[in-house]
Amino acid sequence: MDAEQRKKITGYFILEAKEHLEVMDESLQHFQATIDDPEQIHEIYRGAHSIKGGAAMLDFEAIRFTAHRLEDYFKSLKNNPLAIDDTLEDLIHRVYQILVEGIDCLEATLNLPSEFAQDMLARVQPLCEQVSQHLEQLMAGRGDVMQLPDEMMAALNAITVLAQQPDDAANRVQIQRHCQTLLEQGQRHGDWRALLEAARGAIAHPQNDYRHTSQLILTTIRTAATALVKGEAIAPNPELAALADAPPTTISEIDNVLNEDPFAADQDSPQPDWLTEDPDLAEFLNGDLQTPAPAPAPVDDLEALLNEFDTTPPIEGRELDQLLSAFDTHPALP
Repeated sequence: MDAEQRKKITGYFILEAKEHLEVMDESLQHFQATIDDPEQIHEIYRGAHSIKGGAAMLDFEAIRFTAHRLEDYFKSLKNNPLAIDDTLEDLIHRVYQILVEGIDCLEATLNLPSEFAQDMLARVQPLCEQVSQHLEQLMAGRGDVMQLPDEMMAALNAITVLAQQPDDAANRVQIQRHCQTLLEQGQRHGDWRALLEAARGAIAHPQNDYRHTSQLILTTIRTAATALVKGEAIAPNPELAALADAPPTTISEIDNVLNEDPFAADQDSPQPDWLTEDPDLAEFLNGDLQTPAPAPAPVDDLEALLNEFDTTPPIEGRELDQLLSAFDTHPALP
């Protein structure tokens, strides 16, 4: 890329990086609560991953290295939540601060001077070694922390992402499929099977709040999965079972909604004073709104109408050449 393109891309990278750093800052202030919240720990993991990718593309190695280490720590805590201590929290926050310094320097100069980058790496590398060692010690010292199978982690991570998406039928179906995948991982365990069937049933009911239900499924399955791997008893979740037993919407109820006339009015109901006092408004509401919509214009008339309102100047000449060159990724022919 040429210098001007690199400058623009670097500017976009800085804006995105600063947004991710703001989320990290808020999350690290309450780091234990962040670790215990699957959605929040996934959010800062995704932010570190994004910064790492952008820095690698622009060849800012010191920023890439620092973001990559944070990504590793967040991923480890995302997959295996544990109770952290003040030492780990302080060490990770210091790594975060070095990353902030790197982005601030980049924002001020639109480049990362080699002396600054070398100093940044000299400070962050030994710090990262301390973080890794301390994190391993904490995990080794906790009997309830176990590495879940890859298939389970993949399904749980997918549900974590889906829980942040808008409520629609496709996302609910995807969560049900991932629950089925998890069910198959421990299908010989009756309590595990019952729990996953309840999760599938709960998310299948459209009247159950999507965000609350998906988060409940996520936290419940994480706890149960750890118990399953350790061979411990899996406790049922009464709330999840109640959501799974919610009565589904009947076909007749759906038909009533679909067939209901939204403009139908009760003829015996008296009209309000504001309507009777304004005959023009009454005539509009009672007559004009019921007038059938005109037929769509023929294609030729429609094109003429669109052309009449099209005031966008054409792109041509040097401006057009520049635009085409920006998207031309093929080498020139000899």
